[in-house]
Amino acid sequence: MIRHSWRNENSCLVAAISSKLHSEPFKARHRSNPKHFSRDRTLTFPLLCATLMRLPQSSIKHELDDLSETIAPSIDFERPTTSAFSQARSHLLPTAFVELADMAREHVYNDHDSDRLTFWNDLRLVAIDGSTIRLPESDSVRLEFNVDGDKPPLARISQCHDVLNNIIVDAAIGPLSTGEREMAIDHILCLAPGDLLLVDRGYAAHWFFLLAELCGIELCARVPADHCLAVREFAASECDMATITLAPTDLSGERIGDLEAQTRVSLDCVPIQLKAVRIELESGEIEILLTSLVQPDLTIDDFSHLYSLRWGVETIYRQEKLPAEMENFTGKTALAVRQEYFATVFACTLGAALALPATEIVERETAHRALSYQINFKSVLCAFRRQLARWLWNIHPLRAMQRFLRLAADEPVPVRPGRSYPRKPKVKPPRYSFSYKGII
Repeated sequence: MIRHSWRNENSCLVAAISSKLHSEPFKARHRSNPKHFSRDRTLTFPLLCATLMRLPQSSIKHELDDLSETIAPSIDFERPTTSAFSQARSHLLPTAFVELADMAREHVYNDHDSDRLTFWNDLRLVAIDGSTIRLPESDSVRLEFNVDGDKPPLARISQCHDVLNNIIVDAAIGPLSTGEREMAIDHILCLAPGDLLLVDRGYAAHWFFLLAELCGIELCARVPADHCLAVREFAASECDMATITLAPTDLSGERIGDLEAQTRVSLDCVPIQLKAVRIELESGEIEILLTSLVQPDLTIDDFSHLYSLRWGVETIYRQEKLPAEMENFTGKTALAVRQEYFATVFACTLGAALALPATEIVERETAHRALSYQINFKSVLCAFRRQLARWLWNIHPLRAMQRFLRLAADEPVPVRPGRSYPRKPKVKPPRYSFSYKGII
């Protein structure tokens, strides 16, 4: 049974997004020139955005036909052509999807919806991590993303992820030469007191930890055992927990100076004190965590479980690259890459936000089973793709929302704590064909 309150709250969110998408001010903010999308065309601004929001995985002609058939009972228009789509998208700014994703996040994190969210010790648990994606081959892409010579075109992506609620808090894309720590700066500036940040060894740096402290953010980070003198001394001491002091480095001064110029706020490059925690893994490897959490009742097992939750940021990349087919681009320009990247982020963000009630449905329907279960995000994306047009064009939206929640709760997957497998050599997945798209 699906509660009416859930269905109505979700319907209010999609109605607000639909209203914004069809508004003139929104269109004016996200077109490259005021003259574009000003005439009565077959391919309207909302229809163009909706096509990209639905995570197109087949040919554009098929996607446009499928979308047209869904909304045909609501509005009467001729089916747009692939050529019209290619011309229209050249005038669409990727910021349209960024603003819509921000709107979905604001709805999730306001007081009205806080009872549907999961927290860790009253803190929002966020993790930052980066990855790479393959890009289509074109001169525009090579120029925009600084791809040298005969190297394959790749981009660096970085995301800040609410790992307990599966919400993408912030996302960025840039050249492969951009470092993950540098991309993470903007993510940290989006956070606030009440957030607990989880990061792996790639982010171990005094200036990075200092920035989190200056922003009032709690921190739990894994660091190499030889990260600095203070960490090496702790690792050699064989203590389980101890407070250590990280001294500033020359790089810290440079980075903090850059941040002062960026934020126009005076920042002091000072030593910072963090709690060091030693955790022995099942493999026998020693894991060193540095954290700002000083509560005396937190045990080593608590910190071990806390850091294990960071894996949620890894799974969001798996969801984006496999079910959502983030690398299966429909355009070859740098603009098309940014459009589809942020459209995928929007789809995953809104899909996860709308699927929050499905989590309770799954918990209730699987309470009698030995293992605990969670929603299958592939089912969420499939349901999102099916119902999006009905929400945006107000075609029985309440019925569409009920259908979405039912589909999102179908085929839940079991949670098996502690399960791990030995790492195998990486095998490159098959590259998507640009000329021969799928039929689904």
